[in-house]
Amino acid sequence: MSLSGFSMRRLAEELRARAVGARIDRVFMPTKSSLVLALRRPGENLLLHISINSANPAAYFIEKNFENPAEPPVFCMVLRKHLEGGRIGDIRQHEADRLLFADVDTIGSGGRIASKTLVLELMGKYSNVVLVGEDGTIIEPMKKIGENASRVRTVLPGDVYELPPSSDKINLFSAGAEKAVEKIRNLSEEKIGKALMNVCMGFGPDTAKEVCFLAGVDGNRTVGGLTEQNFVALGESLK
Repeated sequence: MSLSGFSMRRLAEELRARAVGARIDRVFMPTKSSLVLALRRPGENLLLHISINSANPAAYFIEKNFENPAEPPVFCMVLRKHLEGGRIGDIRQHEADRLLFADVDTIGSGGRIASKTLVLELMGKYSNVVLVGEDGTIIEPMKKIGENASRVRTVLPGDVYELPPSSDKINLFSAGAEKAVEKIRNLSEEKIGKALMNVCMGFGPDTAKEVCFLAGVDGNRTVGGLTEQNFVALGESLK
């Protein structure tokens, strides 16, 4: 199953339940696109694996660590410097998008608690992991993105961290199903499965198919061919 923003809500809940309050003992980077955080909490040791593989970005707990290179990459060394010994204060999702923020509290100069954020952008080929400081500037990204690679935003050390470009899609958790159905009605030429993905933030093919199944609607039908009863069923399914 692909990781959509909608399914990521459950992932965020799982990570929050198990990892918040844990101490980051060690940081590993088995490959240039994957990261492992060795976490310790009372009576339990955890290994959190984060991958920005473009075909299958993911974050999940593993039982056994991977083999690691003799020389850790620069990003790994930066994370070790800034995060090891810190405690995870919170893990939160940005709206219904494929973005997770892990806030890590560390002891700064003079014994002051400093909070840094590890941003997980698990967005297909645009996936990245970015370490952001208290002042909102990027300390180090796993994948540097300069002006030659993107005209939308750069992701480089020293840049102010900016969220990936947002769309005008509807966040069901805040806007509600009625508003989504109202917007879907206007896409009369679209197939209903595609319309759901175009309207609802965080929806991937699997989520759209499930909504259609629960509503008893063929996802390949066009929106213009739906009855009023179909729209009511879609609204209930979205709820």
